[in-house]
Amino acid sequence: MNTIQLLEQNISETYKLLFSYENRLTKEPANFALRLTLQSLRTHLNELQTQYREANELSSTLLDDIEHLKPQYFVDFLLLMGWIPITEGEHFREYQAPHHLGLPSDYFLEVPKESAKNVWQKYAIRIVEMLSKIYHCTPEDLQIVLKRGHHIFSMGITDKKRWIS
Repeated sequence: MNTIQLLEQNISETYKLLFSYENRLTKEPANFALRLTLQSLRTHLNELQTQYREANELSSTLLDDIEHLKPQYFVDFLLLMGWIPITEGEHFREYQAPHHLGLPSDYFLEVPKESAKNVWQKYAIRIVEMLSKIYHCTPEDLQIVLKRGHHIFSMGITDKKRWIS
C-alpha cells in the first residue's frame, strides 16, 4: 500500500470516527470530553487532508518527471551507494541494502530491467519514494541525482589553492 492509499484509508477511518462521535454528541450535548475529542478529530482530519493533497501533488510531479528516468539510472545509483546485486531474473534485478544503512538484512529493492511504460512508471515512482526516505532527501532531489547522476561529481577543498574532485 502506498502513501496515498494509506492516507485515503486514514481519512476514511477518521470520517467514520467523526460521524460516530457527532452522533453521540447529539445524545449527550453536555459531554465536554466528547466535544474535545471531536475537536481533536477535526484537527487530525485537516492534517490528513493536507498531507493527502501534498502527496497527490508530489505524485503528479513525480509522474511528470518519471518518464525521463531509465532503469539503468537506478542501477548505477544503487551500485554507487553500495547496494549489492543479489538476484537477476527475467524481468527484474534485486539489490540488497548495504549494512551501514541499518535496514533489515532481508531488505532488498527490485529494479525492472526494461522500462515498459505501463509497469515502469509505477515501479520508478515507488523506488524513488523508498530511496528518498532511506537517504533523507526529497523525491525531486533524488530524481535530479538519478537523471544526472553520471554527470555529477563531488568536489572538496584540501587547501585554499587546490581543488580536488
